[in-house]
Amino acid sequence: MAGRLLDDAERDRLGQRLHHALATFVDTPRASVAEAAEVLTEVEQQLIASLRDRRAALRAGWQENGDPNGPGPDTEQLRLTLRTYREVTERLLRM
Repeated sequence: MAGRLLDDAERDRLGQRLHHALATFVDTPRASVAEAAEVLTEVEQQLIASLRDRRAALRAGWQENGDPNGPGPDTEQLRLTLRTYREVTERLLRM
């Protein structure tokens, strides 16, 4: 995959929130766990949105007007698109 599903700033922000949840556990365990749960939910929502955007962009690159059998990109572009599909899928399967 050419890029990350979350940009560096967003990953840092979410990482800081998770760190805060971990650091406050001793003083407020229930609130700490609730905050960690919220961070996971936000990460999940952002990853799903990012994957949907990635999938739509890939599909638009090889399906002209939504028709997979219509005239479209050349074989090299299709090869590159297939490689990207493979890379994204393999990375997800390794999670």
